Amino acid sequence: MANVRLVQALGIDLVVVDDGSGPAFESVLEEVRGMGIAVLALPENVGLGRALNEGVARARALFDASHVLTLDQDTRLSATFLTEVSATLQAASRASVKVGLVGAGIINGHAVGDTWTAGGLDHVVEAIQSGFVVPVTVLDEVGPFEESYFIDLIDIEYLFRLRRAGYVTLVSPRAAIEHSIGERLTVAILGHSLKRQGASVSFSYHPPFRRYYINRNRVALFRAYGRSNSAWVARKAFMETKVFAASLLFGRERLSQVRAAVAGLRDGLRGVDGRIPWGLERALVLGRENGRRTDARP
Repeated sequence: MANVRLVQALGIDLVVVDDGSGPAFESVLEEVRGMGIAVLALPENVGLGRALNEGVARARALFDASHVLTLDQDTRLSATFLTEVSATLQAASRASVKVGLVGAGIINGHAVGDTWTAGGLDHVVEAIQSGFVVPVTVLDEVGPFEESYFIDLIDIEYLFRLRRAGYVTLVSPRAAIEHSIGERLTVAILGHSLKRQGASVSFSYHPPFRRYYINRNRVALFRAYGRSNSAWVARKAFMETKVFAASLLFGRERLSQVRAAVAGLRDGLRGVDGRIPWGLERALVLGRENGRRTDARP
């Protein structure tokens, strides 16, 4: 609720999309409605891509907007976010740059990586979906977010699709957000945290069901855009392999991680999309519960 109030205070017309949370969250949604905010409660979990598209469609039906801002529930905008993004959009317009979207340039106090400056604008290959500001004319031309991915890499797919259509993808260098990106686990050997320059070494850990989507959708992404972005594919494959290795060596649910990773690669190669198969999802959830019980033993 604090995030909703913060965004509302910035003068943004809001649509809150609930992706199948169920009756337990109805009181929260009623509180949001009481604030005069439109709520779209989906009957079941339809995935991030469709939830975004449903929310965008409802927002466009309710408001006469030139741009759409997408936000996750755990994202906090800085007080100057809109001012900074507007400045970037104006600079791009003066330079006659065809902008597909503008994203946050600072996440959790750190500047977004893999950017380059051209014509006074900060271009980016990858940016997280939460904090996207997209012109509605771009949505009309390029289309909605990819629903078949369900979750994970939906933002990266959209960035590549924009650039394929001739748009540039930017970040606003001083537009800041706070956002939770996975769970950070510390690398520990024999009970001692590994240090680098005095700081603990950590990595981003995802539960097995997310590993399935990451691997499956990564294959789909490589197939769709890899031929014209071979260097990026090689770099991302190497980085993803390192993260997965860290998960196996220092993470939890190792057997479930392997099962999910293999299934994701297999289904990606087979062209399977949508929600994770029910049987696999149940097995991974049960494996996670068993792992928690094991971790809780004295």
